[in-house]
Amino acid sequence: MLYPLVRWTYTLLYAPLALPILAHLLQRRDSRRRLAEYRGPAPGRATIAAPRAKPVAWLHAVSVGEVLSALPILEALDVTTHLTTTIEDALVVADRSGYPFASTRFLPLDVPWFMSRLIETLKPDIALVCETDFWPNMLHELAIRRVPTFLINGRISHKICALYSLLGRFSSRMFSAFDRLIVQTELDAQRLEQIGLPHERILVLGNTKYDWASRPLAQTPHDRGASRLVSGSRPRIVVGSSHPGDEERVLDAMAGLDVELVIAPRHVNRASEIVRMAELRGLQTTLFSRFENTEEPGIENGARIDVVVVDVLGILPRLYEGARAAFIGGCFDGSGGHNFLEAVRHGVPVVMGPHVRNFHQDVRTFLEARAILQVQDGNGLGETLRMLVADSDQGREYGERGLRQLLLNRGAAKRTAEEIRKVTAGQTR
Repeated sequence: MLYPLVRWTYTLLYAPLALPILAHLLQRRDSRRRLAEYRGPAPGRATIAAPRAKPVAWLHAVSVGEVLSALPILEALDVTTHLTTTIEDALVVADRSGYPFASTRFLPLDVPWFMSRLIETLKPDIALVCETDFWPNMLHELAIRRVPTFLINGRISHKICALYSLLGRFSSRMFSAFDRLIVQTELDAQRLEQIGLPHERILVLGNTKYDWASRPLAQTPHDRGASRLVSGSRPRIVVGSSHPGDEERVLDAMAGLDVELVIAPRHVNRASEIVRMAELRGLQTTLFSRFENTEEPGIENGARIDVVVVDVLGILPRLYEGARAAFIGGCFDGSGGHNFLEAVRHGVPVVMGPHVRNFHQDVRTFLEARAILQVQDGNGLGETLRMLVADSDQGREYGERGLRQLLLNRGAAKRTAEEIRKVTAGQTR
């Protein structure tokens, strides 16, 4: 836990930022709806009902991907789980995941009295922090209550390592709140040791996204529309989790080809913008929400649809099924890329750009096995996608090798759950 002077210095520096942070959050519609959650549960409010027949876990996971990567661990632990996050999309996907969360909500601002209220309300037996989101007062409040706390599926980027290394003892004390820091790769472990964490608290157990990608897909309200879309007869290319710039590259690359594009932007509020972008190129374009309510699949206003833009959450993993190829977004603009395993699970050949720091080790493993393809620029993307459209046999070989790699790398979730059970044996309430 943090030294008192260090903790209160951090709090005094952080607290004045709370109002500007709230003012910024009020610009987001999802934050306005959930504003009260940033203050933690109200004093005196009854504890959230949770059957104590099972241990109670508090999971904090920021992104959609982090929530989903934690599910196989939760299932292996067999716990009652409360989820906190910082974005509405993660809450929506969590509610549609099929996992029975006891509650889902935004994380309070990181001030002691807000975090204390939340912990006293949830009364967790264990706390799980997924991948990358660390809050000093949150960890301190867990530590003083002796709640066993674990980093799961951890990733320590170069930037995070540099920042926390500069902060010296503050960082090592903050991270000492974790009973175990369970990370994906040896590089993540080396970075934690560089920050000052003892080797014996760090474990490299692999990436639980492989386990999640191997699970049966949860049902969603949009499954019927997804089934109609993937049953089309034209070659289909899926652009997953696209960022600004990705859509233009693919639309230009596919000009003149008889293919159907499915574009799923990272942020669905960009859907209308992407529709206009495609229509300016003379392509018959529609939103997925409109497509799934169209009587004749693949046809709108008497014309064949060229581009479907996904404007609903939680449906992308189903849309990869049967695709001729998949391009994963966020690999050109420096964002670090997104989860390509959702496509690999369907045996679909995957194309990624040059910037893949979020999945660096996984991408390297798949490249060495010739199980995915990587390009350096828009021209390379166009050539590769055109090759996969023209040569379905080569694409099928890449897809099969990718699926084999996915199946070979499962098991991190089970190993993580076993380690948590071993550490908490006799400790939980």
